[in-house]
Amino acid sequence: MTESTPNADSRQNAALANILGVITGFVAPLIFFVVKKDDVFVRNHSREALNFQITVGALHIANSIMVQAVPFWVLLSWIPSIGLFIISLVWSIQGLQAANAGRAYRYPVAVRLVS
Repeated sequence: MTESTPNADSRQNAALANILGVITGFVAPLIFFVVKKDDVFVRNHSREALNFQITVGALHIANSIMVQAVPFWVLLSWIPSIGLFIISLVWSIQGLQAANAGRAYRYPVAVRLVS
């Protein structure tokens, strides 16, 4: 069974759902997930972006808890924060590129909470 190629509007919305997550966290992917629920391509991309951004947010919260719980972690906490940002940026760009090409994309590491 072959899927048809998504139209330009679907590809653009899916690309935005991926890349805007870097700036807005889970908010932009959630908006696309809710508003574009009839477009399967956008819904799949926004769901993946939403799951990934929720995972990134949880990891940032865990890093913040570590600052409070572990002595001297405050001196090192910038390392995971910058690493998470870089990983989020790179994988979101890969999602954007896949969306522009009309391909599905799954983030390599994401807790799949939204289905």
